[in-house]
Order: sequence, then structure tokens, then C-alpha cells
Amino acid sequence: MLASPFARPIPWAVAALAAVSMAGCAPADAPRTSAGGIAVDGVWARPAGVGSATAIYFTLENGGPVDDRLLGADVPGASASIHRTTHEDGVARMREVTDGLPIGAGQRVVFEPLGLHVMVADLDAALEAGETLDFTLRFKSAGVMTVSARIAEVQPE
Repeated sequence: MLASPFARPIPWAVAALAAVSMAGCAPADAPRTSAGGIAVDGVWARPAGVGSATAIYFTLENGGPVDDRLLGADVPGASASIHRTTHEDGVARMREVTDGLPIGAGQRVVFEPLGLHVMVADLDAALEAGETLDFTLRFKSAGVMTVSARIAEVQPE
């Protein structure tokens, strides 16, 4: 059997660097939405039934030269608000972010399970895996941005 020239062991440092550089990457087919220097990547939400709740997760990046602020989110047929999960005395608690979320110039903010997220409640229609959910994000400087979330049981790769 011939050995492939590509079948060499990879030095651990090269493998570690590749893993770290890919850790924050959005799915290859996930659209990148941007406006006013703000970009949104890797948008997804978990499935949910009528009348129930779910959360939307994504990454915001302010590539512009000025600070901005995420003021809120709007989801058709549901209520939506920005929440942050905190851990106090070993207990996870969700708190609404009522005064907006600052996003400094050059800053990246990750919305993820057990962290920041857009809380969606009182859904008028079920969200099934494989579907998409269009919603808007409102920014102080960048304005209103329409974003599409992929509905999935787990974070898409």
C-alpha cells in the first residue's frame, strides 16, 4: 500500500492553532448580514411550539469606527427582548437588558446559550427545525437590520 504524502502527523501546535482559529467561525452556509458597520453572523434559534418561548443566538461585530448600541429586537408574531444570563450563588438567572447593549468600535459580542440572547416568547406559530425566522435588530447608529435565524436543535456547524 502506498503512503499518501498528506498522511503525515500534524504537529500539535498546528492542530491547536487550526482549532482555535475555527472556533468562532459561523456555519459556511450561514448568511452574514451587515449595516452601518455592524455585522451579524451564525444566527440560529431552537425549535418551539405555539405559545412557548425560545432564544435566538448570534455574533455581532462592530467593524465601524464608532461605538453603537443594540436597542432591541422585534420578532413578528411574538414578543422579544434582549436577556443576559448571570450566575449568582450557583444559580443561573435571566435578566432583561433594559438600557441597550453597548457594542464598541472593533468589538465582537457573542449571543450564546447561558449568556446573552434574544428571548422570544408567546409565539403565534411553531418554529420547526429546518425553518427560518426573520426578525429585526434595532441599533442606535446602524438603524434597523433584518436578520434570518436558522431553526435547529443544536448550534449549526
